[in-house]
Amino acid sequence: LPPVAANSLSAALGGRAAALAVQTAATTATAVAAPAAAGPQKLTHAAALAAMQQKAAAAAAASAAAAAAAGDEVDAGAAAGSRWGGAAQGKKAGPSSGTGAGGGFLDRMRARLAGGRFRYLNEELYTRSGGDAYSMMQSQPELFSQYHEGFQKQTRGWPKQPVDVAIAWLRAKKSEIKEVADFGCGDAKIAASVPQTVHSFDLIASAPGVIACNMADVPLAAGSVDAAVFSLALMGTDYGSYLEEAVRVLKPKGWLWIAEVRSRFARTGSDDEGGNSDEDDDSDEDGGKGGRKRNRRVAGGSGGGSGNGEEDFGPFLGCLKRLGLKLLSQDANNKMFVVWVLRKQAGSE
Repeated sequence: LPPVAANSLSAALGGRAAALAVQTAATTATAVAAPAAAGPQKLTHAAALAAMQQKAAAAAAASAAAAAAAGDEVDAGAAAGSRWGGAAQGKKAGPSSGTGAGGGFLDRMRARLAGGRFRYLNEELYTRSGGDAYSMMQSQPELFSQYHEGFQKQTRGWPKQPVDVAIAWLRAKKSEIKEVADFGCGDAKIAASVPQTVHSFDLIASAPGVIACNMADVPLAAGSVDAAVFSLALMGTDYGSYLEEAVRVLKPKGWLWIAEVRSRFARTGSDDEGGNSDEDDDSDEDGGKGGRKRNRRVAGGSGGGSGNGEEDFGPFLGCLKRLGLKLLSQDANNKMFVVWVLRKQAGSE
């Protein structure tokens, strides 16, 4: 399947500035925590967070020292310690309501730290295999909640949430779809919101009913579900294996619903309009159409796309076709993500 940019979700959330922030944060963290052993090693989340905390603490200490020099009644040690919620020494700094100049600075620092933590974890999940990501989350389960808290904050301003689009689609299909596999379910909102039986899978069992596993190996029998859902869940270097697993567990004529950020399909080359010739221009009983016209590059996409604002979905859709999936519909109207509905063809494994 097409390669994935490590910072694609970050770029979708914040454009080039977010992508640059990911690169800068990774460079700084590596310089701070580089091991003595020869050869590069991947930085742990704890080390990256410690590096950011050290930098912010130094800035806070300098600010506190300046305040003390100006005759502020707040003890410099207390001011510096309060930046990270530590036990302050000396006079109290007053109510920590978050109001006023001091509270505003503290809130901004916390927001920047949380944003940096999310971008770091996002990069980790995109550049690891599904098995490695599962092992990482199982060994440090707190990272899962940190990632999803950051994700929710970063996407709060989106005009529409892809998980809500998936819920609306499943509700509309309740007479045809009875059993669903939700790959990368997060807090299992889909299972709590639709009438179908939903099997929820993610790297951590963060809610009742969620099964923790590698998305490439879910505990379902072959041909056992009517629909599979990926709502911004195709992360990892081997995300193609997640799609193969979805095809395996789908019944013949089963549905596959995918939502992905548009920046993952940013056009980087000079492909001509024939790049999507792998798709047929055929229609189906649902009225949706596959083919060149619907799969052609979509201009005007935002959220970290290429400089000319064009995307090419053709290579990705071509891979899905080779997995035995037929494109029924494509919705690229949302500026942040695109939605595809596909169906498993007879004879696909």
